[in-house]
Amino acid sequence: MRATVALVLGFTVGGCGLADPIQPEWVAQRRPLPACGTGVGPADVAAQQCLLEAYEAGRDAELVSTSRDELGRPLTLYLRVHENGTIEMFLDLPGDALSSWERFGCERLVPADEADGPRPSPEWVFVQDGCEMLPL
Repeated sequence: MRATVALVLGFTVGGCGLADPIQPEWVAQRRPLPACGTGVGPADVAAQQCLLEAYEAGRDAELVSTSRDELGRPLTLYLRVHENGTIEMFLDLPGDALSSWERFGCERLVPADEADGPRPSPEWVFVQDGCEMLPL
């Protein structure tokens, strides 16, 4: 199933720790990329713009956004663009004692003002398009 995904999927802003003590190996051992932001809130326009510019220029970059859900549980989004055009998205969602992870591959980043449909929020610089859940 392919979908257009808003940058932070409607999460509300809030600070939280970045590193979950139980990360899958594909997160914990991921190749370091230049950071556009680490621990930034989902409405950090400069960090989003940095990632979009890296994608458009064919450069590696990573944005790690933190927030909390409506119950105050921590959420972390890892959004990575690679010089070859690959886009990865990892979500650390609240679960039971262990965090629940989701992994996606996306076809492209689309500037929000060029995206089809209503803009999810005025602070969002881009949306991810053609995203598909990948096996963990």
